[in-house]
Amino acid sequence: MSVEVEPVVEGKAMPGSEYTMKLRLTVPEGYHAYHKDNPGYSLPVKITWSELSGLELLKAEWPEPHKHVDEFSEEWELDGTFDIAYTFKVPDNAKGSLSLRGSHEIQFCDAAGCFQSEGDFSTSIEVEAGAEVEGTPTAEPKGPQAKATATFASTAKPGGQATLEWTFELTKSYHVYHPENPGYGTAPEFTWTELSGLKLIDQKWPKAHEHEIDTDWIEWEYPDKVTIQFIFEVPADASGELKLAADWSAQV
Repeated sequence: MSVEVEPVVEGKAMPGSEYTMKLRLTVPEGYHAYHKDNPGYSLPVKITWSELSGLELLKAEWPEPHKHVDEFSEEWELDGTFDIAYTFKVPDNAKGSLSLRGSHEIQFCDAAGCFQSEGDFSTSIEVEAGAEVEGTPTAEPKGPQAKATATFASTAKPGGQATLEWTFELTKSYHVYHPENPGYGTAPEFTWTELSGLKLIDQKWPKAHEHEIDTDWIEWEYPDKVTIQFIFEVPADASGELKLAADWSAQV
């Protein structure tokens, strides 16, 4: 006996737009599962995505639970067949078929006791091809961008410290991630190729926005813009102009 989890995909996705698909859960008759925000002791439904093919999960909409209250606790119950709707941001350059994979862990109970349901699910979303228009071809729209600028906060002094402020300006509505992000997003990476004798001793990242996507799924994000501070130790014999160079990459 287990909970049935069925992906429901309707229609095609458009590049650069939002797309909503559903997971349809069917709990065995006479039993119930628990809402993701259940305040009681019972374990909530847990959905974990393992492959999104570049899709970005924006939100998950759950049905209203039955709120069962007794002298011991309050439990938010879901029974029968119900849908969880997931809305994704489709990449601007998406095409063809996008594969999605995930797994579920679901406790379901009746008055006599509880069972555990676990399993995997998979589906795919077809992306609508762009329409062909007669006439002069136009340039393809660019995907999300991260524009980087780096400046020192003040003049470096021999034997002291110098702070480099590295700023990312992002395409509107996009974000980058904190280096200690507990979710799936990857933080910007830096490889210093020239330091002119400077020694990197610390880096400071501002507090990120904690975006709760689902139960046990939080992404630490910087929307639109972020400034990172890199702190260097300046050699005691430093003089003139010190050149710095770095390679960087950022998931946006």
